[in-house]
Amino acid sequence: MTREGEQQQKLVERGREGVDGSWRKVEQELVERSGGREMEQELIKEQEEEEEEEEEEEEEVGEGEGEGEEEEEEGQEEQEQEEEEEEGEEEEEEEEEEEEEQEQEEEEEEEEEEEEEEEEEEEERKLKNIAASRICFMSLLTSTVWTPAWGMGDAESRHPTDLACHRQQNQTS
Repeated sequence: MTREGEQQQKLVERGREGVDGSWRKVEQELVERSGGREMEQELIKEQEEEEEEEEEEEEEVGEGEGEGEEEEEEGQEEQEQEEEEEEGEEEEEEEEEEEEEQEQEEEEEEEEEEEEEEEEEEEERKLKNIAASRICFMSLLTSTVWTPAWGMGDAESRHPTDLACHRQQNQTS
């Protein structure tokens, strides 16, 4: 090996070991010492290729970040939509429960009213029966002429209170 070759070899080894710094410095020293244009062109090509690779890597990382951000935003939007849907469903369920409660309350009120009406009607019937019995009894006490048999004679021959008692008893029975 020539002296120049040995020096180049040493520089390359130092560059690999990281003693001298970066590869570019080593390569520049080689170009300066050798003075060859071919080496210089190769170094320029290598530098350009490295820069292109770095740019591509940066673009890929940038695209990855952009995609990640887009996916993250989409995920957030989907999550927000799901939360809104859940809230809407919960509100609907609450409204349905309230409607059911109102319907039950209305039904209970109607049943209570019906029971009260039935009780009132029953009380009225009892009172009417009591009143009719008293009327009949009083008419018997106060009447001077009384036909004892209902079937005897025609309706005009009967005492008017007898007819009223007979009608009242027929209605209540």
